[in-house]
Amino acid sequence: GNNAFGSCSNITDIYINNNEANVQTYGNIAYYNTKVHYLDHKHSIEINNDPREKVTVEEVEGHIEEGKILCKSTYKFRLLDEQEEVVKDKVLKLVNEQRMPWGEVRQTVEEITPDSEGIYTISNIIRDYVIYTGAVNGETSTFTDSQGITWAYTYEDGKARALKYVSGDLSNIDTLEVPAKVDGLVITTIADQTFKENVDITNVILPDSIVNIGQSAFENCTNLQTIVLPVDLELISDSAFKGCTSLEQVELPEKLIAIGNEAFSGCSNLTMDLSLKNKLRTIGGEAFSGCSSLTGELTLPESLVQIGTRAFSGCTGITKLIISAYTGDEGIESSSISNSTGVNFSINESTSILNLSNITGINSVYINILKLDDNGEYVRDEWGNVVGELQKDEYGRYLTALKRTILIGEEAFSGCTSLAEVYLPTGVSRVDSNIFTGCDNLTYIYIDMLKDDMEEEIDAPEGVTVQYKDE
Repeated sequence: GNNAFGSCSNITDIYINNNEANVQTYGNIAYYNTKVHYLDHKHSIEINNDPREKVTVEEVEGHIEEGKILCKSTYKFRLLDEQEEVVKDKVLKLVNEQRMPWGEVRQTVEEITPDSEGIYTISNIIRDYVIYTGAVNGETSTFTDSQGITWAYTYEDGKARALKYVSGDLSNIDTLEVPAKVDGLVITTIADQTFKENVDITNVILPDSIVNIGQSAFENCTNLQTIVLPVDLELISDSAFKGCTSLEQVELPEKLIAIGNEAFSGCSNLTMDLSLKNKLRTIGGEAFSGCSSLTGELTLPESLVQIGTRAFSGCTGITKLIISAYTGDEGIESSSISNSTGVNFSINESTSILNLSNITGINSVYINILKLDDNGEYVRDEWGNVVGELQKDEYGRYLTALKRTILIGEEAFSGCTSLAEVYLPTGVSRVDSNIFTGCDNLTYIYIDMLKDDMEEEIDAPEGVTVQYKDE
């Protein structure tokens, strides 16, 4: 573990018999501040070859296999240029990172030079090292593209991260095409706040190599009208497009995994396909709050595991909600929502917070669970009814069979002005008192639980009838 032999200043050698001990891992500073000059186990050596340097590594003595080399060994190598000539005058950087017991990460950088034959030698390897042929991870550089725009970026493992606008006239550029490469490095990330409150950009095309749009990257870019998102995009960070009031259309890519808190909050003119893609796992709090131009049917995928508080608050144009089936360990399980018109919806069983705030077109909500067999067919009982299907009892009330506890988040249904009836399933043991704030047409709440099993009675708005399973 970390600091296991730290400050044992008189220890000179450590021998570990892996035939008996089978030690697999060693803390970065297991022997910090000792006199240890070798260990009889393997440490990691990685060569981080900056593609801008256009060199290849030729091993002379020792061999790196899956990043490991025997510590007692001496590792020798040399660099060849594009003509396969030996590079004899290049200074390389040997970097070690150590995580201290109190959490601080200390980086040690040494310079290594070749001998007269161009051979680099590393011996007495007692820590994990990275050899950099060019820039070290974290180093920042600048680049000016063909449009005259200067960008800053951070080098990391042969790629460019945290691309950030530095300077250049954007007012005369109708469509800003963010470069796919800088200095020959592929760009993977748009930096935090890179265009925040920039009123000059109107149309933006991002390269497909981008996987992450940073926090507040385009926040309050009030003249931004269109943006083409990368096909490989995985993360839209918090407040990335918050307050982009002119943003009209966005197409969310297939590989998108997470949408951060307030990512599109206040984008009042935003329209997009509301059939969200099947790799999406997280929608942050207030992610689409105030997106009043979103209209029609919202489909949330089976991959979804979290919907944040007030995620769709103020989305008054959404009239239907579909939350797709959750694939569980035993076939496919889902809970479903349906309304008085007979339209069926589904909610991911693993979603812990249900949020329908200010979705004014939904007039009734019912929640239950459905099951499918291994062939994807509905499981039916002896009478042919789908197991878990929304059924009515002898009094005409809907029966539910939800098998997990659901937390209905604060103000989950606030402002759903068309909501008239709510049917809550088994598993809802507590309902916050303010979740129905502003539901002016709400008249009836049914809970498919015994009244005594509830943590506390529902504090329903005045004039609303609340009925429990045993009543």
